[in-house]
Amino acid sequence: MRIKTNVAVVGAGISGSLISRRLADAGLKVTLFDKDRGAGGRLKNLTLDGEPVDIGVPYIPGDSEQLDALKSGWIEAGVITPWTVSVHDFHGNGEPFVKEERTLYLGTHTQSAVTEQLLQGVDLVGDTRVVSATAEDGWYLRCHQGETHGPYDFLILALPAPKVALLLKEFPGLQAMARNVQYIPCWASVLEFDEVLDPGFDVAHASDRFNGFPGLNPLYMLVRHNGKPNRSAVKDTWTVYWCARESLEYKDVSSDEISERSLKALEQLLDRPLPSARVHNHHWLYCQAFDRLNENSYYLDSDIHMGLCGDWFEPGGLVGAVASAEGLATAVINAVKR
Repeated sequence: MRIKTNVAVVGAGISGSLISRRLADAGLKVTLFDKDRGAGGRLKNLTLDGEPVDIGVPYIPGDSEQLDALKSGWIEAGVITPWTVSVHDFHGNGEPFVKEERTLYLGTHTQSAVTEQLLQGVDLVGDTRVVSATAEDGWYLRCHQGETHGPYDFLILALPAPKVALLLKEFPGLQAMARNVQYIPCWASVLEFDEVLDPGFDVAHASDRFNGFPGLNPLYMLVRHNGKPNRSAVKDTWTVYWCARESLEYKDVSSDEISERSLKALEQLLDRPLPSARVHNHHWLYCQAFDRLNENSYYLDSDIHMGLCGDWFEPGGLVGAVASAEGLATAVINAVKR
């Protein structure tokens, strides 16, 4: 396979941002498209009272060999900050306990600092939702406002599987493969309390992500935003994440109902009344793929010059997304060198 250097990447989450960086560093011309104004994907944040608040990936794990090389560079560049914290869990009787001391990492000021650093010098076309991809004398991308971009010599889709299926209508085999991938969603609620909550910890994480905390509580993780280094918020602000079981059961309910249930679940977990709070919800529809798609961490089609990557090939959230992007980037670069 001989590939020229003009590559389109769709999806500016961690997979799309990382593979864009790797290909640009290898001398390929990369154009990255995303429906949002900036990069980040699940590293995104809300802006509340002028301050960014994490609502996606709450931290970067500190114990992943897959991320070690990246973390070293990010620390040296001041892109991420270490956070040593006591991670709590709850006994069956409702008592909290220290499960472990961990060193985690955060994007400095915002989680999306990671993708911003990766994309320095890369052409990012934001606020642009790609609605179809067609292969003629190269790849052409039609976008939501009617404009068409192309031709590109190579196309990479760093998107969740259902979104890939929507774009690849010309390729029924690939479309069927993507449609077969099943996802577990996740509700995340940001709670702004009028008074300091102070439960005695900044992070609590259930051992069972599918079933959550004991007592059939719908939550599986609590993170205090104001407890993170280089973070501030006007009010005492927490992000609570729903377990897979409850996120599946309540995937179609209204945001107002999720707000009510999040507050009730936290009150039940802490076994005390909560201060009044304002709630902001986000529904991560494609939070976690059920199973690894195949033995590879990516998909590469030499004949049509197209690649796919993301954590639906390599489960594990952020770590899986990075592994998939690294694998596909290496395969594409090797192909170019032939």
